[in-house]
Amino acid sequence: MKFTYFISAVFLLATAPLFGQMSAEADTFAVVKDSTATEADTITRYYFKEEDYKDSLTVYMELFGKNKFIPDTLRLPFFVALSYYPELYADKIEIEGSIMSHTMQARPTKASVFKRKSKRTYKIFINNRMGVYKGIHLAKLNFNMRVGFFGHELAHLLSYKMRNGMQLIGMGFKYIFSKKYKRQLERETDMETVKRGLGYPLHETKKLILHNEDVEIPLAYRLNSKKNYMTDEEVLDAIRHMSFENTATHTELKKY
Repeated sequence: MKFTYFISAVFLLATAPLFGQMSAEADTFAVVKDSTATEADTITRYYFKEEDYKDSLTVYMELFGKNKFIPDTLRLPFFVALSYYPELYADKIEIEGSIMSHTMQARPTKASVFKRKSKRTYKIFINNRMGVYKGIHLAKLNFNMRVGFFGHELAHLLSYKMRNGMQLIGMGFKYIFSKKYKRQLERETDMETVKRGLGYPLHETKKLILHNEDVEIPLAYRLNSKKNYMTDEEVLDAIRHMSFENTATHTELKKY
């Protein structure tokens, strides 16, 4: 029993869930710097707007709200992002505040690591801004960026669901002790978010973190994001590469 809790504790030191299938795809995109005014208009057009979805919350709750424990103020952006991850519809997911150095962090509960995948409880922790490190203040983010943050964390949860307990422990060790592995896995998570159709919300979060000087973001936070995650230009290039500028209208199908 002590051994079980020991390896569970080690796993929970990992700051994010991990993808086992390593891919160089997220690490080798050649950034195309040919943005035009037309493309900028396209990007803005596909941003998620709260007024387009506010009447859909009741339907979201009916379709996949079971076993979801989400604060009222975060329900809509969470469920909009979740609508792009049907594999997670039936899973138990909770959101709670926590002292941390990140803005959000997703992981299974300690007691769930070795349970059957269908019996796990997943938590998305949100920085409660009570510690030294404040993360990014969610209340100051627009709806599109909130969807982007949740989209990234749900991609993490999806990776958890694909792994058994021992696999998660092994990946946790690698995440802690290998900077290269950590970088690859975080970028893989960003790429999964784009593939799901949430590239435009993710793109705006990257712009905020890397370039917006009007928002109070610690320099270390910006540098970590630049080092270990895809940049806004890389996200945009991935969207182009996968032709999501043509298929992103599937967001219309997520409104009820």
